[in-house]
Amino acid sequence: PLTMSDLRLASGAHPALQEVSTRNLYEDGQIDGAPAPEAIRKVFDDGGIRASAQFRYQVSDASGKSELRARVDWFVDEARAEPAFRGRHMPEALAVTETLPIGNDAFAYRDEYLGFRVGTVVVEIRAKPAWPGLREFSRVYAGHLGEALARQAPR
Repeated sequence: PLTMSDLRLASGAHPALQEVSTRNLYEDGQIDGAPAPEAIRKVFDDGGIRASAQFRYQVSDASGKSELRARVDWFVDEARAEPAFRGRHMPEALAVTETLPIGNDAFAYRDEYLGFRVGTVVVEIRAKPAWPGLREFSRVYAGHLGEALARQAPR
């Protein structure tokens, strides 16, 4: 069965990717391997979120270095994922973003913030500091997610 580690982009999957770490992994009713409190499980269940994690990607290339902080939410179905993706942001904020052809839906704000959805997985990446390679990294990441979702049936 598919797990959150399958949804994490591995070191070497992108030429600039140097290091990967995981924080706040919620999966199977646990947070980082310990039982999650009932209130936390309820929030995820009510939101239709199957699993969630924060992945930190250390990147470095000719344009510079950055830490990409990716929040990844895996929803139980697209009916929950689609409205959750754009619904998290105020229309005024989305109005100043650039729409991108990544996954099912994507937007970017400069080289600082990028969000995309691939099926039931929603990813939001903040680059600290801003990084010109963010869009290409996200295209590679979205391709990885599409392959992972197609290859394995979710639990």
